[in-house]
Amino acid sequence: MTLRCDLALTPEQIDACYHLRHRAYAEERPWEAMDMAELEKDGFDRRAAHVIVMWHDRPVATARLCLGPYLPLQKYLKDYEPPAGAMEIGRLCIPSPRTEKIFQRVPVMKCLTEGLDILRDHYGARTILTLMRPALTRVLSRAGFHFTKLGPSVDCKGRRWLMEYNLNNLNNLNKEE
Repeated sequence: MTLRCDLALTPEQIDACYHLRHRAYAEERPWEAMDMAELEKDGFDRRAAHVIVMWHDRPVATARLCLGPYLPLQKYLKDYEPPAGAMEIGRLCIPSPRTEKIFQRVPVMKCLTEGLDILRDHYGARTILTLMRPALTRVLSRAGFHFTKLGPSVDCKGRRWLMEYNLNNLNNLNKEE
């Protein structure tokens, strides 16, 4: 499998991220409104950096790192004050189980972690947070991407937990390969 993770720097790469998100969050799941341009984006994208996983020349996965100071998770955790330097991973789109015959999710997730690690280093994130579904937690663990649950579940398009990524695990994962 020929996979690579790119930082989405060009308008074309960023639009590819938005297209993947639209497919995942508007077409496959009814979480976001359908968009005639087939782009899923929100106000947090103005203060975010994106990574995209490519299979040959085809975009297959994406994630964004919201740089703050206000993070999307604060819409759901009104009393939570993120630590200084905290950033949030969100809009994590990986191949659906229906595409398992073409893509293996674990290598795609490992590729995404490489890109997220580059973003983390570039922006100097001290803490990386996210709201995550339990099922995705298991997939990420199989890819070697470990995190700690910080609090009770919240309702954010289904049950999610506030999670903190262990930055040392990100470094160790990339050293193992």
